[in-house]
Amino acid sequence: MAEVPSFTPPANSTISLWYVNLGWDAVFNRLFGNADAYEIKLDGVAHTIYNELCKGTNTAGTSVVTGGTWTHIACTANSTTGAGSCYVNGVLDYATTLHTTAPGAGILGIGGRYGSEQVAIGILEDVRMYNRVLSAGEIQTLYSCHGTDGIISGLLHRWILHTKGGAGADGVGGDNIMDTLKATANVEDGDAYYWGGKNAYRRRAGC
Repeated sequence: MAEVPSFTPPANSTISLWYVNLGWDAVFNRLFGNADAYEIKLDGVAHTIYNELCKGTNTAGTSVVTGGTWTHIACTANSTTGAGSCYVNGVLDYATTLHTTAPGAGILGIGGRYGSEQVAIGILEDVRMYNRVLSAGEIQTLYSCHGTDGIISGLLHRWILHTKGGAGADGVGGDNIMDTLKATANVEDGDAYYWGGKNAYRRRAGC
């Protein structure tokens, strides 16, 4: 098995992703991140989003992520000022000043947390990491343009996930990661779900 390398997220950032919720796993659905220091997750009871980028802990929004439909989620954080925001389908859900810790190195997970059985049951697509805080207008454009926005300033990485079992609505596409994660005993090896994994299940893509 390939060793999963460590990754240090940017201190100021925006994470943008599309997600279809197909169920709930344990307490949280883990969508993206590096454990508690840098993570986006959904509450398994309230079905609301936690923006925990740069340790913005214990704050959840009010927008409910419903099942079976594409939802665009964008979270921002500035570890210098502590400002952070969460947007759902292009609309501001909440803003806080709790994001004060620059993230350290760790294993970056897409669709799950490294070393944990908690995963994002559903479909993820067009996951992006920017090294700056995008404006509200830019996030609205990300939502409205469905992947054709052309917003590349500060774009560190973009993952276009191959369609598996059917494409998503509005041309977003997607991979159903639920069966793969749940059926694989060694989810910690990084082959499909983590930064540096060797499997083509998710790949880095240009704009």
